[in-house]
Amino acid sequence: MTQEIERHEWTQAVAGRLQRKSRTEELNSCIRWEGAMRQTQPNAPKYSYMKVQLPDSHTKKSMRVHVLAYLVANIRLRDVLLSKDKGFDISHLCHHSLCINLEHLIAEDRALNNLRKACTRSGRCLRYGGHRECLL
Repeated sequence: MTQEIERHEWTQAVAGRLQRKSRTEELNSCIRWEGAMRQTQPNAPKYSYMKVQLPDSHTKKSMRVHVLAYLVANIRLRDVLLSKDKGFDISHLCHHSLCINLEHLIAEDRALNNLRKACTRSGRCLRYGGHRECLL
């Protein structure tokens, strides 16, 4: 029972931090992170990061904010979501790397996430059969 209480308190605290550092964009309904962000390579998308101490952990970890937002909403899947061998990513269906709107995020195969980059280049969803469409 105490583990459930700890996870609930953690999700409430992190959700509050996410909400305080983001704003909703009227045009596309993205919830844009306005906190710290970085770009790993020129012409690469910027991603946002937040340092958090996960429940049942004694160390802080820097995590991409969109992954953290998905984790907060799906805390029961924590071990799966944080596994090094998970083989999937948290994709942005809206193609905005700073968006943390849960309706725009989906856990999907890493290969599909990479295929979606072609949707961004073409400016339309290329509809990968049986998967959710992009929000372009």
